[in-house]
Amino acid sequence: MMLNKHIMQKLHFPYPLSLSSLGLLGSCFISRSLVYSKLVVIQPETREWAENIGFQTLLPIGVLRAATLATGNAVYLHLGLGFIQMVKAITPAIVLLVSLAAPVKSPSRPAGACVAFIVLGTFFDIKGELNASTLGLLLMFSSCFFEAVSLVLSQVVLQKHKLTVVESMYYISPYGALPLLTMAVVTEWKTMFAAGDHLAMLKHPLEFIMATLLGVGVNFCTTLVLSLSSAVTLKVLNTVRCVAVVIIGTYFYGEVRSLTQIAGYSVSLSGFVGYNFFISSQKHSECIDVAITSAMAVCMPCCSSQEERRKGIPAPLSELPLPDADVEAIVSKPPPSCSLCGQVSPLTP
Repeated sequence: MMLNKHIMQKLHFPYPLSLSSLGLLGSCFISRSLVYSKLVVIQPETREWAENIGFQTLLPIGVLRAATLATGNAVYLHLGLGFIQMVKAITPAIVLLVSLAAPVKSPSRPAGACVAFIVLGTFFDIKGELNASTLGLLLMFSSCFFEAVSLVLSQVVLQKHKLTVVESMYYISPYGALPLLTMAVVTEWKTMFAAGDHLAMLKHPLEFIMATLLGVGVNFCTTLVLSLSSAVTLKVLNTVRCVAVVIIGTYFYGEVRSLTQIAGYSVSLSGFVGYNFFISSQKHSECIDVAITSAMAVCMPCCSSQEERRKGIPAPLSELPLPDADVEAIVSKPPPSCSLCGQVSPLTP
């Protein structure tokens, strides 16, 4: 992030699409080199799936990744570095909503509440930002949405089809690099070559090589975390990284942080700590979940009953349907009477 901001602003290379394509092209080159050199072998079932029906899933993931990188890098030209990372704290909430509609395991209700704290802190940060442009915010939230959908789809593919990290990069990277590079050629290259800005790659090769390698590293780590945990956990973990980014943006780029922003980011960090606690301690999470269900049973019995059915808890005997014969027996049965005086009980319905 910091290197991309440095390349676009300090090295006068304001071409986010071209810069974003370096990481995907590097991932494509390295993964295919490993496969072609037979250092990594593609599983036969993975190859069969990818060649037959994998295109229907891999293409949307690649296009969404390309859109994420394009909008995510373009926003550096319109928003401050620290503020960008603060707004990105809303991504876990978007991922959580998308995961509820996808066939993946969703976090518990306590963990979801912690995600809400992260989002709440983000709203404080947005309110405290006085120099945010409309275009910058549009690019930022578009990047968050594209990333959320892409991560959830990637999680489904990795965990359902048991793809390894190299296999994922081997099949997904080309679908992301091709549309991104095509957009760069159409919208940026004419201006880039006319202004001579392409020479920045020759003048500063080390920075561009590092940007490529870091992009490959990000793709590798993202795929590894998705295969081991979930998309929500991946984005929540980014909150820790944002602390260092905010500090660096303040001291090295002269960005000013208000008390409102600091307070909002503290709330987000509190949500991050709680989320990790409930994810790592399943016992505590289940206890709180049971307490919430019990409270709902007292306050909203209808909603609580539906929630229990959704989780697979069987209905009580009083709610189970009875056969017609049992219903007739109950209706025709005489009302109970007192054993002493023989009068009908007044409590009989």
